[in-house]
Amino acid sequence: MFYTNRLPSKKGKAKIVSLGFGTTNTVLDENLLSQTVSRLNFNCDGSSGALKSLYGIEGFENFVFKNDVLRVWHYVSNDGKSHLIAFCDDYHLYSGNVDNGEIVKISTEPMSAVPDAVNYRLGEEDVIIFCSAKDTLKVFDGQNFYAIESAPQISSMCVHYERIFGCLDNVLWFSDDLNPTNWNVSATEAGYVEMADDRGKLLKVVSFADYLYVFREYGIARVSAYSSQQDFAVTQLFVTSGKIYPQTVSICGDKILFLSQDGLYLFDGAETTKLLYDLSGLFDQMENVNACAEYSGGKYFLACKLNFGEDVRYSNEQHFQNNAVVVYDLQKGNVSIIRGADVHFMKNTTLKNGTLLMCLGDGLGKKVGMLTSSGKLMDTVLPKYWKMPQSQLGQSLAQKYLEYIVLITQADVTLEVECDGQLHLVEIMGSKLAQKVPLKLSGKTFSFAFYTENPTLYVSMPRVVYKTYSEEV
Repeated sequence: MFYTNRLPSKKGKAKIVSLGFGTTNTVLDENLLSQTVSRLNFNCDGSSGALKSLYGIEGFENFVFKNDVLRVWHYVSNDGKSHLIAFCDDYHLYSGNVDNGEIVKISTEPMSAVPDAVNYRLGEEDVIIFCSAKDTLKVFDGQNFYAIESAPQISSMCVHYERIFGCLDNVLWFSDDLNPTNWNVSATEAGYVEMADDRGKLLKVVSFADYLYVFREYGIARVSAYSSQQDFAVTQLFVTSGKIYPQTVSICGDKILFLSQDGLYLFDGAETTKLLYDLSGLFDQMENVNACAEYSGGKYFLACKLNFGEDVRYSNEQHFQNNAVVVYDLQKGNVSIIRGADVHFMKNTTLKNGTLLMCLGDGLGKKVGMLTSSGKLMDTVLPKYWKMPQSQLGQSLAQKYLEYIVLITQADVTLEVECDGQLHLVEIMGSKLAQKVPLKLSGKTFSFAFYTENPTLYVSMPRVVYKTYSEEV
């Protein structure tokens, strides 16, 4: 009689890997990162612990201009009327009445270059003043538009102790005290300061913490400029090997943030600190001469070009000036990315208790955009994507068998599982209750991602259950 030799069956050990929605890291090797770190994400946010939809951009009111809007400002005239001032690609300035939507051309001749603008109390009138590198100062008082012919041509300006300071090339100009219409150069009226050294041209001037700060191509200068110009003094503070992008310089409360070829920096008036080192991979090899930024609601919004690698979900990005808006929360340190909108300019306003206005490209430029929470770009849904890094799940040599994923998703979402280089898509229907979704995949190396083309997104507590039958590391 023969007896069957029954060998004990090998039982796999069930293990759980929790997928999380924490920080983003594009610098460290993927295999060193946990599954709570994102390798790439856009149009969604995981700072609350759940993955949620992020921002949207919708048209502001019913303003539709005949030409693409390149710059936009908010101005309230003496009669209490609220104006949306737009500079369009025909190089004319237009005023839109916020109350009734009426749009009128205010410039009599086109400007020669893209302008900067400041609001100013001129005598008894609230006015908005425009400047450019090829035009003298222009003033709009709500009804009249006129030029200050004696003023120099300046590319950037600000108001500091009731003077207007402006810069062009290597010269910092300033108007007479309390009178920006007087540019007569003298010891008691207007004047200028030359800065001719290897730090390059003067690009941007801002009034901050009782001083003037001049952002140059390769550095920052501080100017002590009080009532008497005899007491003006210049101190060179910061030198960088990478060019500073002037339109990214933004006062953010008690700090200034700006982007250079070296990365994003925080400046406190004396020292600089580099920010977002973990996102350096997104800025690699990107030229950001068209980048711009604005501070709104405690966050720094940076429209720029990012390197999304081989991800080609937006095929039309090739002709974008900027393909993303990086949103940095100064208080919490959180970072999120808006992708799919070509933003050319941003301006924070007091409209509707704080509206961030945006000038858009890609065929949307005739309508001024505003930041919302819709998850859409005008009428088009912004796709939302969150990808975790590649991982061997703690055992490089062992074969792993994915059994199922447990999660809560309130809207339809696609789970992308890359298994040993092969992509598998798992469609998951939205539900208010936790779900158990079969996976049935095996391999040694995995990566997980969530993707949706819905305007809303909510994914919480995703956990993947898998088995391994090997003790190999």
